[in-house]
Amino acid sequence: MVESLTRKRSSTPTLSSPRGGCGGGGGVEMYVQQLQHEQSCNAQSSSPSAAPSPPPPGKSQAQGNQQRKSQKEKTSSSYLEFIARNFLYLHYLYFILVSFFCSIVLYLSGLYSSRHLQGGSSHGGGRISYIDSIFLCVSAQTLTGLNTVNLSTLTTFQQFILFLLLILGSVVFVSISIIVVRVKLVREEVRRELKLQGDARPTEQQCEEVAGVEYRALKLLRWLVPAYFIAWQVCGCVGLGWWIAWHKPEVPRRNGLDPWWMGAFNAVSAFNNSGMSLLDLNVVPFQESFYVLITMSLLILAGNTCYPIFLRLIINTLHTLCPTTTTAWLHRKETLNFLLTHPRRCYPYLFQSHDTLWLLSAVVVLNGIDWAAFEILNIGNPVVENIPVGARIMDGLFQAFAVRSGGFQVVPVGELRVGVLMLYVGMMYISVYPIIMTIQNSMDDNPFTNRFVGRRGRGASVAMATGMGEGGAEPGDCEKHAMEANGGSASSSSPPYSSETVVPQRSKSPPLAFLKSQLSSLSLSSSSTSNPSTPPTVTTHIHTNLFSPHPLPLLLLAILIITIIETPHSLANPTAYSVFNIVFEAVSAFGTVGITVGLPGENFSFCGGWRGGSKIVLGVVMVCGRHRGVVRGVWGGVVGRCGGGTDDAQGEKRGVEEGGVGERERGGTCVECEGMRV
Repeated sequence: MVESLTRKRSSTPTLSSPRGGCGGGGGVEMYVQQLQHEQSCNAQSSSPSAAPSPPPPGKSQAQGNQQRKSQKEKTSSSYLEFIARNFLYLHYLYFILVSFFCSIVLYLSGLYSSRHLQGGSSHGGGRISYIDSIFLCVSAQTLTGLNTVNLSTLTTFQQFILFLLLILGSVVFVSISIIVVRVKLVREEVRRELKLQGDARPTEQQCEEVAGVEYRALKLLRWLVPAYFIAWQVCGCVGLGWWIAWHKPEVPRRNGLDPWWMGAFNAVSAFNNSGMSLLDLNVVPFQESFYVLITMSLLILAGNTCYPIFLRLIINTLHTLCPTTTTAWLHRKETLNFLLTHPRRCYPYLFQSHDTLWLLSAVVVLNGIDWAAFEILNIGNPVVENIPVGARIMDGLFQAFAVRSGGFQVVPVGELRVGVLMLYVGMMYISVYPIIMTIQNSMDDNPFTNRFVGRRGRGASVAMATGMGEGGAEPGDCEKHAMEANGGSASSSSPPYSSETVVPQRSKSPPLAFLKSQLSSLSLSSSSTSNPSTPPTVTTHIHTNLFSPHPLPLLLLAILIITIIETPHSLANPTAYSVFNIVFEAVSAFGTVGITVGLPGENFSFCGGWRGGSKIVLGVVMVCGRHRGVVRGVWGGVVGRCGGGTDDAQGEKRGVEEGGVGERERGGTCVECEGMRV
């Protein structure tokens, strides 16, 4: 026993005594303490919550700094990728939160004005129910324009809240966020490619060297789109406000409104295609005012379906007028040329020339049908016949522009012929389809290349366009490969940032085949499942109906619920609360148009006489209708390409591995293929 203990003590290191001796008489006690210490250390190391032994102070600080930098990089990258991948859901959240917050402010301001300002406005005092408050805020931000109360009865502060919501919900305003996120994603991809460490961020010169003309094109759009958004509305506010204050100031003053304020509100409402008006009679008092109708028509077109047309026209004009005297001007001209050559790679609302012409043709045809129907089908209708011939023609054209999304009413819509109203129901439902079809058709241009387009001295993007491998093109052969791919010859005078190096070869299809593909793409089962052999689940159906550009079952369900809730009103007044009127109002809300058949003896919308539950259901319809065609995500700088095939699958895989955020979603559909509402 003693020998065994002696051997164990001799084979185990002992703790030094406090006096520096080597274990004399207290050796056994020290040995026991050492065993207990070792056991406690082993227990702590085996515990999952135990912290590792601390490293040396210098090394610990360096590792801590490195971990914090790495964590910061991951957080920034994850933040951008989260926004890019979930743009549609964040779009929903943005509209819901802003509408909810503004509805509280609108309601409380009405209570305050009615109690302390003794009447508030000249007609009402601004006190409304909370359901009407949230309905007005949702209607304003979704650009629908339906109003359950006369807006002239609100206080000026409440009217300003609705004015602000018209701007915050604008399609052009929201699309600016896409450009901002796109620029940040490109900078993040440049940082990854340059392998910058820590807090280091690429400079503007580095971004242009790596991302090339594409980065400069995004920066150009970053100021061009806001300038377009501000200039149209400022000019419209000044023009309409001045004309109304000078020629017809009595019209707004009958409703207790300032002429300048009413003109500015109508101008912003027209550009953002809301249809809200502070006047109780909407635009009816301006039936014979050609200046007002022409100005508001231009604003309606500039902020809606013709926005891509006007934007491309501006870029094309700048490209034509841009001189080539210096290198800086050459770079600017090349940037503009890149936007015209690769529009979809930079902005969802910018198309190539043939797609822009197709969109223009659709606008002309649809508006022409509405115009002709208004003039022909209303022959003998005293409401229209009493208008002078010249003004009647202009009124028909204005109503044609407004019925597809503008939402203004130059005549009482409820007094038009039934055939015209039926046509308006169809036009309101398909109001978003021309832009969706144009966006889906322009996806043939395949903007999702696997490298930045137009980089200085880079051949990877050219290799992608010519079908070569990623390392098969030398930097000096960029222009030659591009010209060979396009059937031409190389030119030594090509600029280093040549945006023509990658011109996607578009497959031409006859018009009937294109229409057939578009009709098939609008079917409810087009994107319901990622695998055709796998039956769709309930969740897939719900996701398809809520987030597709054609959730018809949702609209039908809403109409059914509203019809059930409004049964007492239908029994009391079957003419005013007919099923057709309910369908018309629901489709107008779903198309975010805002024209209404109205109620007898009232100037607000037909839904203003509904019960609270029906108003809430219609508010949900407006939110879902506003999100028809909104992009599901924002693509990054290095992304996978759309379509099938081995090369595309490899490109998609490479895009994901390199941090791209624009790879295809389920069902082979790109994050952007669903289109974007305009």
